[in-house]
Amino acid sequence: MKIYDHVIIFGQRVDISYSDDVADTDDAICKNNKILINPSCKNKELARVFIHEFLHMVCERVSISQGLDIETEEMIVDSMAKALTENFYLRFKNR
Repeated sequence: MKIYDHVIIFGQRVDISYSDDVADTDDAICKNNKILINPSCKNKELARVFIHEFLHMVCERVSISQGLDIETEEMIVDSMAKALTENFYLRFKNR
């Protein structure tokens, strides 16, 4: 899966990059309108990790995060990311 350098979520630019800063903590993190992905993530794992973080950013953007504790949001986002990547081939729109 080719990852672009940014996505737009409800009008807000979210930058995407690979970062060794997440290598010891997790597969990826999202904060401050950025998604940082562990460079070791490849192929299907990369797709799942990206969709997972993308969904976190959607939750934040539409204020769903304010009404959920982090454990509940994590469970919902992870389940949705797994369901999508197990059942569909995902790719970015042509730019």
